[in-house]
Amino acid sequence: MPLLFLILFALQAAPPTCADAAACRAEAEAAAARREYETFHDLAWRAMQKGKPNDPALMLLVARAQALSGRPGDALVMLQRLADAGAPIDTTLADF
Repeated sequence: MPLLFLILFALQAAPPTCADAAACRAEAEAAAARREYETFHDLAWRAMQKGKPNDPALMLLVARAQALSGRPGDALVMLQRLADAGAPIDTTLADF
């Protein structure tokens, strides 16, 4: 029985997988639409890791995911990074 518990725990703790930044972004948006905000956050973060460094669109995706998943301080830091880079930020989005 303990082995079964370990296997189930390992499957739950596995990070989301997606082929590239575009696939991760699409899966993240789908998770957001389902209101699965932790999954949204994990996939948005994965998209940013797989995408171009400092990609404003991916950074905004992560900020939205952070805000919706209960990480408002982290979202503010990401928004500040975007502002410092001169990227346009649409803070009228309902996610914020």
